[in-house]
Amino acid sequence: MHYHNIFLVNAESKLNAIEQVVAFLDKYYEHEWDWYQYGGRWMWSDLVKKNIDKIVKPNTGCYWNHYHDPEVKGKTWTMVFPDGTKKKLPYGTEYEILEWVHTHPEQSEVINATDPKFWKILKDLPKLEKENLKEARKSLELWKKKKDKEMIKWAKKRLDEFEKQSHWVSDLGFWNISISDFGFNGEEIKKEPNKWFLVNIDIHN
Repeated sequence: MHYHNIFLVNAESKLNAIEQVVAFLDKYYEHEWDWYQYGGRWMWSDLVKKNIDKIVKPNTGCYWNHYHDPEVKGKTWTMVFPDGTKKKLPYGTEYEILEWVHTHPEQSEVINATDPKFWKILKDLPKLEKENLKEARKSLELWKKKKDKEMIKWAKKRLDEFEKQSHWVSDLGFWNISISDFGFNGEEIKKEPNKWFLVNIDIHN
Protein backbone atom coordinates (compact mmCIF):
# COMPACT_ATOMS: atom_id res chain seq x y z
CA MET A 1 0.00 0.00 0.00
CA HIS A 2 1.03 3.58 -0.68
CA TYR A 3 0.36 6.29 1.91
CA HIS A 4 0.62 10.03 1.40
CA ASN A 5 2.53 11.65 4.26
CA ILE A 6 3.49 15.25 4.90
CA PHE A 7 6.05 16.01 7.58
CA LEU A 8 6.35 19.36 9.36
CA VAL A 9 9.85 20.22 10.53
CA ASN A 10 11.66 23.19 12.01
CA ALA A 11 14.96 23.46 10.11
CA GLU A 12 17.65 25.85 8.94
CA SER A 13 17.17 25.03 5.25
CA LYS A 14 15.40 22.72 2.81
CA LEU A 15 18.40 20.40 2.89
CA ASN A 16 18.34 20.27 6.68
CA ALA A 17 14.58 19.62 6.63
CA ILE A 18 15.16 16.65 4.29
CA GLU A 19 17.96 15.32 6.52
CA GLN A 20 15.67 15.46 9.55
CA VAL A 21 12.90 13.62 7.73
CA VAL A 22 15.33 10.90 6.59
CA ALA A 23 16.65 10.47 10.15
CA PHE A 24 13.07 10.29 11.46
CA LEU A 25 11.94 7.71 8.90
CA ASP A 26 15.03 5.54 9.45
CA LYS A 27 13.67 4.67 12.90
CA TYR A 28 10.57 3.13 11.31
CA TYR A 29 12.17 1.12 8.50
CA GLU A 30 10.55 -2.29 8.01
CA HIS A 31 7.98 -1.43 10.66
CA GLU A 32 6.00 1.37 8.97
CA TRP A 33 7.64 1.46 5.53
CA ASP A 34 9.83 -0.51 3.17
CA TRP A 35 10.23 2.15 0.46
CA TYR A 36 9.47 5.84 0.03
CA GLN A 37 9.74 8.55 -2.58
CA TYR A 38 9.62 12.34 -2.38
CA GLY A 39 6.40 13.44 -4.05
CA GLY A 40 5.58 10.21 -5.85
CA ARG A 41 1.95 9.83 -6.84
CA TRP A 42 1.07 12.86 -4.71
CA MET A 43 3.90 15.10 -5.88
CA TRP A 44 3.48 18.87 -5.75
CA SER A 45 5.63 19.33 -8.86
CA ASP A 46 3.71 20.21 -12.02
CA LEU A 47 6.14 18.39 -14.34
CA VAL A 48 3.71 15.56 -15.12
CA LYS A 49 0.83 17.99 -15.64
CA LYS A 50 2.92 20.09 -18.02
CA ASN A 51 3.86 17.02 -20.08
CA ILE A 52 0.65 15.03 -19.75
CA ASP A 53 0.17 14.84 -23.54
CA LYS A 54 3.35 12.75 -23.73
CA ILE A 55 2.12 10.40 -21.00
CA VAL A 56 -1.62 10.12 -21.61
CA LYS A 57 -3.37 9.90 -24.98
CA PRO A 58 -5.42 13.09 -25.46
CA ASN A 59 -9.14 12.78 -24.69
CA THR A 60 -8.82 9.12 -23.58
CA GLY A 61 -7.44 9.01 -20.04
CA CYS A 62 -5.28 6.06 -21.17
CA TYR A 63 -1.50 5.91 -21.12
CA TRP A 64 0.29 5.91 -24.46
CA ASN A 65 1.58 2.48 -25.46
CA HIS A 66 4.88 3.14 -27.22
CA TYR A 67 4.99 -0.47 -28.44
CA HIS A 68 1.59 -0.47 -30.15
CA ASP A 69 0.11 3.03 -30.63
CA PRO A 70 1.08 4.01 -34.19
CA GLU A 71 1.29 7.71 -33.32
CA VAL A 72 4.20 7.14 -30.92
CA LYS A 73 5.57 3.70 -31.81
CA GLY A 74 9.34 3.84 -32.01
CA LYS A 75 9.41 7.53 -31.10
CA THR A 76 10.75 9.40 -28.08
CA TRP A 77 10.28 12.91 -26.76
CA THR A 78 12.77 15.19 -25.01
CA MET A 79 12.09 16.13 -21.41
CA VAL A 80 13.80 19.32 -20.24
CA PHE A 81 14.05 19.26 -16.45
CA PRO A 82 14.07 22.44 -14.31
CA ASP A 83 17.85 22.21 -13.82
CA GLY A 84 18.34 22.31 -17.61
CA THR A 85 19.17 18.64 -18.09
CA LYS A 86 17.54 16.89 -21.03
CA LYS A 87 16.54 13.28 -21.47
CA LYS A 88 14.89 11.34 -24.28
CA LEU A 89 11.91 9.47 -22.88
CA PRO A 90 9.44 6.92 -24.21
CA TYR A 91 5.81 7.95 -24.48
CA GLY A 92 3.35 6.67 -21.89
CA THR A 93 5.46 6.68 -18.73
CA GLU A 94 5.94 9.16 -15.93
CA TYR A 95 8.58 7.08 -14.13
CA GLU A 96 11.56 9.24 -15.16
CA ILE A 97 9.75 12.41 -14.08
CA LEU A 98 8.86 10.90 -10.69
CA GLU A 99 12.45 9.76 -10.25
CA TRP A 100 13.83 13.22 -11.09
CA VAL A 101 11.48 14.85 -8.58
CA HIS A 102 12.55 12.27 -5.97
CA THR A 103 16.24 13.05 -6.49
CA HIS A 104 15.59 16.82 -6.47
CA PRO A 105 12.98 17.22 -3.68
CA GLU A 106 14.15 20.74 -2.84
CA GLN A 107 12.73 21.89 -6.21
CA SER A 108 9.09 21.20 -5.36
CA GLU A 109 8.49 18.71 -2.54
CA VAL A 110 9.81 20.85 0.31
CA ILE A 111 8.05 24.16 1.00
CA ASN A 112 8.25 26.64 3.85
CA ALA A 113 5.64 28.78 5.58
CA THR A 114 6.03 31.63 3.08
CA ASP A 115 4.20 29.44 0.54
CA PRO A 116 0.35 29.74 0.64
CA LYS A 117 0.12 25.99 0.00
CA PHE A 118 1.83 25.43 3.38
CA TRP A 119 -1.06 27.00 5.27
CA LYS A 120 -3.77 25.35 3.17
CA ILE A 121 -2.31 21.94 4.02
CA LEU A 122 -2.26 22.72 7.75
CA LYS A 123 -5.81 24.09 7.55
CA ASP A 124 -7.01 20.75 6.14
CA LEU A 125 -5.53 18.66 8.98
CA PRO A 126 -8.78 18.41 11.03
CA LYS A 127 -10.48 16.92 7.97
CA LEU A 128 -7.62 14.41 7.54
CA GLU A 129 -7.82 13.48 11.22
CA LYS A 130 -11.58 12.90 10.95
CA GLU A 131 -11.15 10.73 7.83
CA ASN A 132 -8.41 8.67 9.51
CA LEU A 133 -10.61 7.88 12.48
CA LYS A 134 -13.57 7.05 10.26
CA GLU A 135 -11.50 4.61 8.18
CA ALA A 136 -9.93 3.00 11.26
CA ARG A 137 -13.35 2.44 12.85
CA LYS A 138 -14.72 1.06 9.60
CA SER A 139 -11.77 -1.32 9.32
CA LEU A 140 -12.35 -2.61 12.87
CA GLU A 141 -16.05 -3.26 12.17
CA LEU A 142 -15.16 -5.09 8.96
CA TRP A 143 -12.78 -7.47 10.72
CA LYS A 144 -15.29 -8.04 13.52
CA LYS A 145 -17.85 -9.15 10.92
CA LYS A 146 -15.27 -11.52 9.41
CA LYS A 147 -14.42 -12.78 12.92
CA ASP A 148 -10.70 -12.68 12.20
CA LYS A 149 -9.12 -12.49 15.68
CA GLU A 150 -5.65 -11.49 14.51
CA MET A 151 -6.96 -8.70 12.28
CA ILE A 152 -9.39 -7.51 14.97
CA LYS A 153 -6.43 -7.20 17.31
CA TRP A 154 -4.46 -5.27 14.64
CA ALA A 155 -7.43 -2.98 13.81
CA LYS A 156 -7.99 -2.16 17.49
CA LYS A 157 -4.32 -1.28 17.86
CA ARG A 158 -4.43 0.92 14.74
CA LEU A 159 -7.58 2.71 15.92
CA ASP A 160 -5.92 3.32 19.28
CA GLU A 161 -2.88 4.80 17.48
CA PHE A 162 -5.11 7.13 15.47
CA GLU A 163 -7.09 8.23 18.54
CA LYS A 164 -4.11 8.84 20.81
CA GLN A 165 -1.65 10.05 18.14
CA SER A 166 1.16 9.24 20.56
CA HIS A 167 3.49 8.34 17.70
CA TRP A 168 3.63 8.38 13.91
CA VAL A 169 2.25 5.54 11.77
CA SER A 170 2.42 5.36 7.98
CA ASP A 171 -1.29 5.91 7.31
CA LEU A 172 -1.60 8.87 9.69
CA GLY A 173 -0.80 11.20 6.79
CA PHE A 174 0.90 13.99 8.76
CA TRP A 175 3.40 14.37 11.57
CA ASN A 176 5.18 17.31 13.20
CA ILE A 177 8.67 15.88 13.61
CA SER A 178 9.91 18.86 15.61
CA ILE A 179 7.50 18.37 18.50
CA SER A 180 6.60 14.70 17.88
CA ASP A 181 2.90 15.41 17.51
CA PHE A 182 0.06 15.54 14.99
CA GLY A 183 -0.53 19.21 15.82
CA PHE A 184 1.31 22.48 15.31
CA ASN A 185 1.55 26.00 16.73
CA GLY A 186 0.68 28.47 13.98
CA GLU A 187 1.88 31.50 15.92
CA GLU A 188 5.28 29.93 16.49
CA ILE A 189 5.58 29.13 12.80
CA LYS A 190 4.69 32.70 11.80
CA LYS A 191 7.57 34.03 13.90
CA GLU A 192 10.08 32.26 11.63
CA PRO A 193 8.24 31.27 8.42
CA ASN A 194 11.52 30.61 6.60
CA LYS A 195 12.45 27.94 9.13
CA TRP A 196 9.33 25.78 9.08
CA PHE A 197 9.02 23.28 6.25
CA LEU A 198 6.59 20.70 4.93
CA VAL A 199 8.15 17.68 3.22
CA ASN A 200 5.97 15.68 0.84
CA ILE A 201 6.47 11.87 0.86
CA ASP A 202 4.89 8.86 -0.84
CA ILE A 203 5.41 5.95 1.58
CA HIS A 204 5.05 2.28 0.69
CA ASN A 205 4.35 -0.36 3.29
